[in-house]
Amino acid sequence: MSEELLQIDSDQFPCPACGAFMVYAPSKQGLRCDYCGHEVDITKDNKEIKEHSLNMKDDIVNHQWAEDKRVIKCESCSGESVISGTDLTSECVFCGSAHVVVEKMDEGIAPEGVVPFMLTLEAAKDGINKWVSSKFYAPSSLKELKRLDTVKSVYIPYFTYDANTSTFYTARRGDHYYVTRTKVVDGKTKTVRERRTRWRSVEGVYKEAFDDVLIHASKKVEESLISKMKSFDLSKVESFQEAYLIGHHAERYNKSLSEGFQEATEVMDQSIYSGIRNQVGGDEFRLTHHQTNYGKTTYKHLLLPIWMAHYTYKENLFHVYVNGQTGRVVGDYPKSVWKILLTVGGFIALALLIYFILTRF
Repeated sequence: MSEELLQIDSDQFPCPACGAFMVYAPSKQGLRCDYCGHEVDITKDNKEIKEHSLNMKDDIVNHQWAEDKRVIKCESCSGESVISGTDLTSECVFCGSAHVVVEKMDEGIAPEGVVPFMLTLEAAKDGINKWVSSKFYAPSSLKELKRLDTVKSVYIPYFTYDANTSTFYTARRGDHYYVTRTKVVDGKTKTVRERRTRWRSVEGVYKEAFDDVLIHASKKVEESLISKMKSFDLSKVESFQEAYLIGHHAERYNKSLSEGFQEATEVMDQSIYSGIRNQVGGDEFRLTHHQTNYGKTTYKHLLLPIWMAHYTYKENLFHVYVNGQTGRVVGDYPKSVWKILLTVGGFIALALLIYFILTRF
């Protein structure tokens, strides 16, 4: 890495050596000129990543975030991605369609932070190749996915939510106890020990503070896949600089703050339920009523890195995502009916063979 340390203020930075545009290079964690190879560090500005008070309004705008930005709107899947003013991208990163319309970007909530891409394109492709090879039930023709070169780097929008919660609850606590009694079994009198449950009503208040409940703010990513992506390491979040976006796409968030917060409360509820369960104690537990108040609710907008690939198999669209920080690969794929039938047939044949051996000998 060059020893030059430059503060990047523009979303397009000309190479100081040759004048060509530079791009953010995950392998260098800085800017690199693909034309002459010159490299420039990105100065960490150590700016505070702020939490904003949640007031359920989506009209909080930052005109600088929209300045010199355009939005690619796909006419096939309705996906939206943010590009800089000089980006010549002409296809949808979500489905690959060339039927896109480029519009000026409306104002919106600016990102507070970004987790920069750590994984290179080559490493992402290698991960996809290994993922494909591991899918035994995939059709053999799916191996062609290994030659796929339309792997796109996309920053996916997320909201994080903080809240101090206080939950009033009523519940039933069950404690086991045992009794000894006699009963007649097959004409014989036996002494048996039986377990019973003594129930009593309880009520109380459970408090829990939540920090950085992570909710993706995209309606275009596949929910079943993004949920398997596992968590990002948010300790690696950098304060947002547009330099990290150079040469990459960024999806515009398309969930409202209130929609995201509703999903966050569902995540919080699971933890609150477990906390109440532990607080009440007992051998068995029934929550009969609870009401949660959310205080000091805040949010922030983050961009997190994902490599995205898509492919069509028998007119059906399938997706593969690679975590741009950890390298974890998730995807969906068609199942070969013949491979499944052969597997089932093999198990049946094995079961019949075992049955024959046991009955014969």
